[in-house]
Amino acid sequence: GELSQQMARDGEGHFIEEGFWQDCEGLYDNLEAEFPFLKTKALRPKPMLYSKFMSLIGFTGFYFPFTGEANVNADFPPALQPETVSHELAHQRRVASEAEANFVGIAAAISSDKPVYQYSAYLSGLTHLSNALYKADREAWAAISETLAPEIRIDWNDNSRYWAQFESPVETVATTVYDSYLKHNDQELGIKSYGACVDLLVEYYKDKI
Repeated sequence: GELSQQMARDGEGHFIEEGFWQDCEGLYDNLEAEFPFLKTKALRPKPMLYSKFMSLIGFTGFYFPFTGEANVNADFPPALQPETVSHELAHQRRVASEAEANFVGIAAAISSDKPVYQYSAYLSGLTHLSNALYKADREAWAAISETLAPEIRIDWNDNSRYWAQFESPVETVATTVYDSYLKHNDQELGIKSYGACVDLLVEYYKDKI
């Protein structure tokens, strides 16, 4: 709750932080100290000019392995963009699996000294965990959701409303194609690998709380 109130917001409470694009250097320093194999010379992520098209096909970011570029959709609500930056930087560190990149991106941002990345990662982690909880126990999910700070609710709702407008056959086809791509690259879970992030988050943080 406290981090959500530290973020720059407009008069209606919507997240408007922008400086994170230029403030990703050293984002992985603390996590690299714990896991030295993650160390690498990372390239600065790029906001994409065709971000609206990326949203149309359901992508928040894309790592291009031939150049090492981390390309990030800059059109969707910005509260989750810093975590997406961190996710794509995980791919630069040879973390290929989407589940593992989700986990590493969240862990790096939370352990960093950058509040905007911390908040975005907590929001992303909350989304992963709440989606899993909603499927398992809707009453527990409803009870927890009522305790969330108003700013978190605004950011969550902004993100949900944004993506709802792109639910279309185009996105379905793109998701099917990407699912095939993931499986072709030895990620047996395909799109479901994104959900496997929950197990990694629970296992890593259960002794840290």
